[in-house]
Amino acid sequence: MPTFSKFINGQRRSQKMVDSDRFIYSRKKPRDTPLYSAWRCRKNNPPTKCPCHAYLTLPDNSLTLGSKPHNHPADNAAPLKREVLSTLKRKAAELCVDTTA
Repeated sequence: MPTFSKFINGQRRSQKMVDSDRFIYSRKKPRDTPLYSAWRCRKNNPPTKCPCHAYLTLPDNSLTLGSKPHNHPADNAAPLKREVLSTLKRKAAELCVDTTA
């Protein structure tokens, strides 16, 4: 059973969640409550269209998977790629701000 691992930044300042099995999830905003947040597998677009959902209980960060499993293997390098890209973009934006001041 996977557990919550960490949050990473996605494109356009979106927040992604990574579980201990290295699957990445995007937030399903309309279903959030103060007690839990709903997430779906980031490979939710054709041709993969992964049906997996996860629910993160907020007080203790416990992760519960939905009834449907992933239909693809985890991309072990994807979370690291996202973090590196996010860091590079943030540093580039800081440099642009510093040079215009």
